Amino acid sequence: QAAQIMRLTNLILYLLWAAPSTCAEQSSCIGTKSSLCDATERSDRSEFLQVDRNTIGSSPAPSKSQATSQSLSDLIADAVEHLTDFLNSRVSNSDANMKALQHVGSGSPFRTQMIGLSFWTYGIHTFVDGWAGWSLAKYFIDTRPKNGAPGYDVAAIFVKEDQCAMVFSGTSGLADITTDFTFNVFHPRDYLPCGLHGVHEGFFNDVQQFMLNGSYAREFEPFLHRNCTGGVTLTGHSQGAAMSEIFASCVNAGDSLWIPELKRDGAVVNEGALLKTRFQVNNIFTAGSPGTARVGIKNPLDKSGIFQGERIFTQDWIYMDPVPVSTSELDFWHPNMRAMRLFKTNDTAVSAESIAASQAWEPPLLIPTAHSLAVLDIKLHLRYVEWLLALGE
Repeated sequence: QAAQIMRLTNLILYLLWAAPSTCAEQSSCIGTKSSLCDATERSDRSEFLQVDRNTIGSSPAPSKSQATSQSLSDLIADAVEHLTDFLNSRVSNSDANMKALQHVGSGSPFRTQMIGLSFWTYGIHTFVDGWAGWSLAKYFIDTRPKNGAPGYDVAAIFVKEDQCAMVFSGTSGLADITTDFTFNVFHPRDYLPCGLHGVHEGFFNDVQQFMLNGSYAREFEPFLHRNCTGGVTLTGHSQGAAMSEIFASCVNAGDSLWIPELKRDGAVVNEGALLKTRFQVNNIFTAGSPGTARVGIKNPLDKSGIFQGERIFTQDWIYMDPVPVSTSELDFWHPNMRAMRLFKTNDTAVSAESIAASQAWEPPLLIPTAHSLAVLDIKLHLRYVEWLLALGE
């Protein structure tokens, strides 16, 4: 256990060293929860909006825990919380990302459109209807605190004709995730109604919080059930990717599902509920997803357990995105789905390697591999749209 904590600490120290040092370079703080940005530039309330953008509901914020432990796990969690808030405040609204998104059109490959939507959720208020042919149908912003830190989690539905794309934001990034796995790393959770074995507690808690917040049952589930005859695709970046994978496994398990109560800091945040899940997830496209479970998540609707879609990550001969490997030291595996590795062949050219589902769910290691010298570069975690465009997409 001590060795695992030490390796995790080394990873965190690397990320702290590699992180940019100011918030000034980012073009906007809208849709972020970084304490380094002006709080007046972000929403400070939970909200649910329909296509007319009128607020019709909100979620009350429970009181913060009055006591915190000073154990090593807590210190690591706190460091990652602040680090990830900082990093994710820069993700979608940076000049590079905004310029890249402007080059994605309705004729771009579907995977590129999906990854683009995952980045739009970081600045959901800035989304331009009609981007790549997609319109924003519904979204919910939950600002309730988690583990003593202010939350800012976004779930959204985008539509194009009869197709629907549901997106979870990675705004909280690894903050919520790592805060939880430092407490539960040696006792990961099983939740058999969703087919989950050894699931990452932090990821699962965030899926619980979304499904139990009321807006899922009132607005999201009925809309996805009635309006998405062309199929439902899930997408997300970073934490949003992990949430998409867990959510898909739960939704595809049947037409209804009991979600247990959610507790944070010893207090009940949401009561458990029997929820309808009358739609199916047809595809998942994710970027920069960390591992989600000790046993790779499978699709309950497929005999082989394979999800259609792709898990996209970046790893070239020298550098690699550190987030997909961030949980590998803790033996959390990726889901049972095809993967695509993006890598640079020179300073500008990007190529891709397809990895079969039978191999793609194996946890990568923080050691040199046949594909990389394993130099971790957090900048790669922020450049998926740019690299997909460079690939010719």
